[in-house]
Amino acid sequence: MARGLTREAVLDAALAIVDAQGLDALTARRLAKSLGVSAMAMYRHFADRDALVRALLDHVIDEPALLAGLTPRRSTRAALASVFRAIRDVFVAHPALAPLAGTPACLGPASLRVVETLLAFMRTRGVRDPVAVLQRAIAYTLGASLLVAATHRSDAIAVARQQLEGIEPAELPHVRAQAGDLLGMMSDRRFESGLRAVLGDV
Repeated sequence: MARGLTREAVLDAALAIVDAQGLDALTARRLAKSLGVSAMAMYRHFADRDALVRALLDHVIDEPALLAGLTPRRSTRAALASVFRAIRDVFVAHPALAPLAGTPACLGPASLRVVETLLAFMRTRGVRDPVAVLQRAIAYTLGASLLVAATHRSDAIAVARQQLEGIEPAELPHVRAQAGDLLGMMSDRRFESGLRAVLGDV
């Protein structure tokens, strides 16, 4: 067991690998090499690779930063939008973690505390069915995050543009006419527009 090897150090090293090479690249051997320890040293903090992967999402959640917009002076919709914007930013910064959305990785302590705070905030604001609002906004935000993550392949946008521009207008006239808008689905502006629609008049 490596002396002084902390849980945070293991998570930081794992995140660096995942950010650079993707989740599939995260192996005990590669992680141990990056830390300069034996593979067994990491099992002091994590029972197995699955436990480590589940902990990664919580590791990148900065609760104060995510929840900073929930202030009394903001409207309910503006306050909620700030949180979901911040959640999207987490996945944009760490696109390889996007596939963890909707898995048990979302049930870590930090994630659940964010959900608790959002539900409490909506209840104090008199939002009808806060769980439904949360469900819609999370589904939309995670879906948008996955689209952004998909574009991190250097040629993804170019390939998509080529495919859309190659469509015969007579065959798929609406898709061809809206090709630019479809390509822009991953943009910040489109995300904001969709988020306003999803949150509606909360």
